[in-house]
Amino acid sequence: MNPQLNKVFSKLAKAEKTELASEKVELALADDLKKLNANISAIEKDLRANAKKGFELIDAQKELNQDKQKVSKEILKDVQKGNKSYKQLDDLLKKTFKTAKELGLNANDIPNYRKATDQLSQIINATDLAEDALNELK
Repeated sequence: MNPQLNKVFSKLAKAEKTELASEKVELALADDLKKLNANISAIEKDLRANAKKGFELIDAQKELNQDKQKVSKEILKDVQKGNKSYKQLDDLLKKTFKTAKELGLNANDIPNYRKATDQLSQIINATDLAEDALNELK
């Protein structure tokens, strides 16, 4: 065979091998890209879903904070009313007890005295409970 012909066949074989190798590399790269795209797509979906949940929680927390402030103000007003009412009732009960004693009467026999003493205990209890709630809200 002609040496030049051998040289041509040799170059053709090398060129064919190079083309096949580069096509295999291209196919492998295409498969890798496909897998990575699918992976990234799933990650993106998770990121968006979790970001949405995060923003929803932030909104809920803002709303909760506003509600806490509103309720705290209401409780504070109620505690002030409770303390004022307690003082008024306590003073009146003391005055009633003193007057009854001066007259030689039993204060418990005076209408509404017992109910007022019970109410005094209830207002103390309710005010303490409200103050506890207020402290927990802070």
